[in-house]
Amino acid sequence: MFKNFRLIGKIGFLLIVIGLFLPLTYTIGRQYLASPINAITLANMAFDSTIPGIRLEFGVFAYALLLSALAGVVLGVLLFLKVNIPTSVDRLLLVLTVVTAAISYVIISREFLAFAMYIIIVGWVFALVTQLFALDMERKKVVLIKRNWQLYVIFLLPLIWFILFRYWPMLGVQIAFKDFRMGDTILSARWIGLGNFTRFFNHHLFWVLIRNTLSLTIYQLVAGFPIPIIFALALNTTYRTKMKKTVQYITYMPYFISTVVMVGILMQLMNPRIGVINNIIAALGFDRIDFMANPDLFASVYVWSGIWQNFGWNSIIYLAALSGVSPELHESAMIDGASRFKRILHIDIPGILPTITILLILNFGSMMSVGFEKVFLMQNNLNLPVSQVISTYVYTIGLRNMPPEFSFGTAIDLFNSVISITLIIIVNNVARKLSETSLW
Repeated sequence: MFKNFRLIGKIGFLLIVIGLFLPLTYTIGRQYLASPINAITLANMAFDSTIPGIRLEFGVFAYALLLSALAGVVLGVLLFLKVNIPTSVDRLLLVLTVVTAAISYVIISREFLAFAMYIIIVGWVFALVTQLFALDMERKKVVLIKRNWQLYVIFLLPLIWFILFRYWPMLGVQIAFKDFRMGDTILSARWIGLGNFTRFFNHHLFWVLIRNTLSLTIYQLVAGFPIPIIFALALNTTYRTKMKKTVQYITYMPYFISTVVMVGILMQLMNPRIGVINNIIAALGFDRIDFMANPDLFASVYVWSGIWQNFGWNSIIYLAALSGVSPELHESAMIDGASRFKRILHIDIPGILPTITILLILNFGSMMSVGFEKVFLMQNNLNLPVSQVISTYVYTIGLRNMPPEFSFGTAIDLFNSVISITLIIIVNNVARKLSETSLW
């Protein structure tokens, strides 16, 4: 019986979607042919303000209605295939559809067909009855929530923070598809679609930025990823507790130096006239080197200074994983005559391999996201051909240019994020197939 009620609710939702789509096709039909393609055309023209009397809001909700209709088609296919859809999805679709219907009624009320309104009302009745029945069936879950409401309140605070400061700003990403200029608002800016992305792909610096970003991240990954693992394995096999703690304190301290101070230290150490490193080089009879002005040395200075600053801190998670390795395995291996190196090779490394895999996946996900602060502070006109990466170029284009190109910079950064997400998904799938360890 419950499944039958849910089927009625899904049919109701489908009726609501049909009712939403009818006014749009009717509006299009009065000026163009009644088809979704022409609906998209009219929406784009509304964004460009090329149709007299058509407001920008119509373009926004024309797209919303098309998406609702598309959702209805998908839902209809799922109903035909008898796919079991969770009740929570039904409720979410119902809320989204009702909100879209209410707002679209205000925006294009003159074109709202009476027949469509009747269909929507019938659909609402079906869907709401289903939701009421589902709420009655899940009364036990509500009681459980009431018993543990304190936990939900505690969870609600960080959730609100996350929505306000992480998800809400994502609405601004839409300017990547617009020609956003000073004085515009996010909604009023002219829609240009993929124009900013096409411009970036055809830009003369496109491959230079990709090459510089990847060369730095791959260099950093190859040189820096194994060092914390080796350091953690070495510390774990040390029996002298005092020496172990002293080494940990010394290697952890550079991590707490801010990026600005770290770059200042590097500039002082590598100063071609008074730097300690150049004084040692001169004392050995070699010529002084201007490290910061030499493009060939920029990557090495950036990577190895970062390794020195972070390898001690990054080894903490490996030390924690090593503490979970059973001592009985080491005792058994020692009885069998295994050396310390063999115990590391056959016990410690397999024990922390899942941790290594997870961190490797995360590192691949950040390959396109070279740290902005350090690269920017180390950057100068002499090493710019190799130090200009995507993050610094976004800053240059989006904020330092006059006038600033907010849309172009956002499009570049959005492209960077999409590539990072794609990489992390690919590496995660490969890791799951090869080692059965993955993020999801």
